[in-house]
Amino acid sequence: MRTDVEPPRRPHPASKTRDLKVRPLRAHTTGSFAVFSRSDGREVTPKGRKTRALLAYLLCEAGTKISKARLAALLWGDRGEAQARSSLRQALLELRLAVNGSHDIVLSDREHIWVSQDLVLEDPVKPVGAWQDAFEDLDNISPEFDEWLAGERTRRAAAYVGKLKAEAQELLNSEHAEESCVLIQQIQTVDPCDEDALRLGMRADFQCGHAGAVVERYRAAEALLKADFGVLPSHETRILRDQLLSRLNERRQDALIRETDQEYFARRAAEEKAAAVRADSLKARRAHEELAQRYAEAAEAVR
Repeated sequence: MRTDVEPPRRPHPASKTRDLKVRPLRAHTTGSFAVFSRSDGREVTPKGRKTRALLAYLLCEAGTKISKARLAALLWGDRGEAQARSSLRQALLELRLAVNGSHDIVLSDREHIWVSQDLVLEDPVKPVGAWQDAFEDLDNISPEFDEWLAGERTRRAAAYVGKLKAEAQELLNSEHAEESCVLIQQIQTVDPCDEDALRLGMRADFQCGHAGAVVERYRAAEALLKADFGVLPSHETRILRDQLLSRLNERRQDALIRETDQEYFARRAAEEKAAAVRADSLKARRAHEELAQRYAEAAEAVR
């Protein structure tokens, strides 16, 4: 007896895996390192510091096979090869258990370990508040790891600043100076002496029509460059300042601020001291205290 109804087919195991909605592992890398479960959002950060360091390294090289020999030397370089390999195996076991026992995220073969590039999602850095380095709780793991971490932090900070500069310039091109100033301020929390940010800031002040703000921004940068490097802002920056002030003062002869250098630096020192009191983190408070000290020294020098 024939039937026009085709019997149901049993799904292939691979297709079943593809149909399954997989939630990526979410990683918070700015400040203290933490990772969160792909299934229910729970924090699943490994407890062991070297296991966290292993995961941090793999996340930064997501999708790239890293040799076990390289990882063992990076984290256990002070031990013999056999002991370092054994420690790496234990860390890998802890890591797999921490992220829900998943072999989809943490992968390995005989000689390599890597994490799936498609199943790891980093939280974006928010352009508010004091700048925080990546993996702030992973210092002093090993000399080799510390060297890598310093380079990774520099790379991330440079990429972040480059992105902010491009966005700030785009906002200036669209004559959204106030929105641009928010991003410029964040750049300067990462590097107060960045002259690209200084020039962007002066252009934003110009768009807002504030001659005094152009002068203040330049003076602040000049004080920091003198204190940190014993130099003045570049010729390009000084030319831009003069051009902007000339154009602004054609319209507003009374716009220039009338503080003396000593008064200006003293006021900025007081403002930074007040900001230190209001700071919401130890790192931010120390940054404001350091700026206050620099301004106070500058005020004393020109007295």
